[in-house]
Amino acid sequence: TGFKATQGFHQPELCKLVSTNNIDLERWRLEVFPNPSVDQINVRFEQAGDARLYLRVYDALGRLVVPDKMVEQPNGSSLDCSAWEAGVFILQFYTLPGSGIATHKLIKL
Repeated sequence: TGFKATQGFHQPELCKLVSTNNIDLERWRLEVFPNPSVDQINVRFEQAGDARLYLRVYDALGRLVVPDKMVEQPNGSSLDCSAWEAGVFILQFYTLPGSGIATHKLIKL
C-alpha cells in the first residue's frame, strides 16, 4: 500500500548543482547545459570580481578527462565532448587550485 506502479523511463533532474564546498562559488550561479549532451556542453556563470573560473572533468572511474581548463566567457563558454565515450562525467569548478569546488554531474550520450 502506498506504492504506485508506473511504466516508462524516469530521469532525475540532471542540471542540478550537486555540491558546493565553497560558499563563494554559489555567487557564480553556474549553469551547465544541455544535460544530457551529445557533442558539446555550455557553461554560463556570473563572474565574481577578478577571480577566474576553472574546470576539470572526470569520468565515472575517476580518470581525468579534461585537466585544469579556464572557463573564459561568462555568457557562454562551450566545451567539445564529442570524443568522450558515453557515460557519466563529473565536472569540478573552482577558482584557485586547492580552493573549494562546485561539482556537477553530466550525462554524455
